[in-house]
Amino acid sequence: MNLEDRAEKLVDCLQAVIMEAKGADQRNPGVCELLSRQEIQVLLALGLRGPLIMRDVAEAILLSLSSVTGIVDSLERKRVVRRERSSADRRVVRVALTPEGRRLYALARDGHIEFARRMLRALGAEEQEALVSLFRKISRAMSAKAEEAHAL
Repeated sequence: MNLEDRAEKLVDCLQAVIMEAKGADQRNPGVCELLSRQEIQVLLALGLRGPLIMRDVAEAILLSLSSVTGIVDSLERKRVVRRERSSADRRVVRVALTPEGRRLYALARDGHIEFARRMLRALGAEEQEALVSLFRKISRAMSAKAEEAHAL
């Protein structure tokens, strides 16, 4: 099997896993009853990366800045996030999780961890270690590539 064939098979597998992972949020009543799918994506981005400027939130969830502004407005009304203006440059606005946002992020993360447990149960202990190691390697490579792109 060549690289192209392996890439096609990987895409098929990843699509199935991604669909299940997205379902983890929808099966989490503590989160999905309070937040829309897009609001959950903002919550997850902020929980993973910490406070972000609006442009980085938009980039993280692959939406336009104008769309993210509306989502953040809604999350702010729900007291999940707060906007913080930079003291150095008032035009710069960071979005951060509130205590309620951190609580909801923890609930969402618990749902994701349960999803990961279900996924890992299909593997033996050595295979689990190998999978985690490979995903860590891929994640680091993708992060480095993204940082290079930002530096340009």
